[in-house]
Amino acid sequence: LFEFMNLKPKSKIKITSVGNSFKRLYPWEFYLMIHSGNTDEALNVLEDKFNNKLGQLINFKLDPFLEPLRSSQRYQKLEKANTYAPENNKKNEVSKSNNDLLNKKQSAHYNTALIHALEQEKKFLDANLSLKSLASTIDLHPNKLSWLINECVGKNYNDFINSYRLKHFQKLALLPENSNITLLGLAYDSGFNSKTVFNTYFKKETGMTPKAWLKSVK
Repeated sequence: LFEFMNLKPKSKIKITSVGNSFKRLYPWEFYLMIHSGNTDEALNVLEDKFNNKLGQLINFKLDPFLEPLRSSQRYQKLEKANTYAPENNKKNEVSKSNNDLLNKKQSAHYNTALIHALEQEKKFLDANLSLKSLASTIDLHPNKLSWLINECVGKNYNDFINSYRLKHFQKLALLPENSNITLLGLAYDSGFNSKTVFNTYFKKETGMTPKAWLKSVK
């Protein structure tokens, strides 16, 4: 902007087009005011817009062009005064309750169906299993299944499914008849579809590599 107008960023420029009111100020004029060093006038603009409840600067805290103002105490007071804060914890609890996708009875029903699909039908062995396909198995919307796993188990979908795959892998790895099968092969047999995913998740959960773990338990 300054190069286009052939101006130096710190030169003092008087903005005269807005008169005594900032209501009709265009964004480029506002930014020019800031970067030409007229910070007091720019802060007057912010205060005026907030006082008149104008929405042009609603995302002002995310605007990188306002950076020269952020060290000012006047700006910091404006930012603090226009930061949303919940009224109380009770309001948050009510809001959270209203956002529940399933009631207690539904949660218990679908949780039982989910556990059956994984522990009895062993759906996790399918390397192509997805949130959508698993949700279809228990006749539940994917968004609700994701919420159910997060609320009831405290994990995201991928970690939840991989926890079953990890336990299955550990069981297979300890069977003597599988001693001639590579660890990666057993991982694929357990539902993992990526060497990287398997090794990363295994180390995150056990603190060891698969090979080191196997050596420690034998």
